[in-house]
Amino acid sequence: MALPRPILLAALGVALVLAALLASRAAGGSEDVSSTPASPSPTTSVPARRTPAAPVKRVTRPDTTPARPAAPVERERRAPAAKPKPKLTAKSGASAGLPPAVSRAFSDKRVVMIFFTRRGAADDSATARSVRAVSRDGRVAVFRDRIGNLADYRRVVSGLGVSQTPSIVVVRPDDRKARLIEGFVDEGTLRQAVADALR
Repeated sequence: MALPRPILLAALGVALVLAALLASRAAGGSEDVSSTPASPSPTTSVPARRTPAAPVKRVTRPDTTPARPAAPVERERRAPAAKPKPKLTAKSGASAGLPPAVSRAFSDKRVVMIFFTRRGAADDSATARSVRAVSRDGRVAVFRDRIGNLADYRRVVSGLGVSQTPSIVVVRPDDRKARLIEGFVDEGTLRQAVADALR
């Protein structure tokens, strides 16, 4: 069935208009593309890898500087402490047969009285009181000891036969002659013995 003529003309006009629009749009698009400068494509910069530096070896050189001699340390020299002089008793130096204290008494021209005694005996206690009274005389040097230490005085008691207590040996300072008095002795008898030794 054939379409009427007016409709065909209208359809043709619409097609022409569409074709003109398409042609103008295609021309405008080509101009825009040609006129627009091409934008540079972005380049991705890859950071360069750093090669690790080789470790630096430190060479230690021996110190050739001569060492300074150490200053001498001055030590305080302390004088040796003086040894205290031992107290001389009748027993000091007894190995020589006569204690130094007895020897000094002889040097001082004093009468030496050696009192051999033991504790607890009645005669010994009574004789001890007489000996203490005589010891106040500055001319007498009294030494008290046990009879067990008789050998320490052997240079003055040798030959006397001392064998008991109480026993008193009175020795002259000049010639060191000794006299033995055994048993209880009163103060008067001892003073007379001292007087005889000083003659």
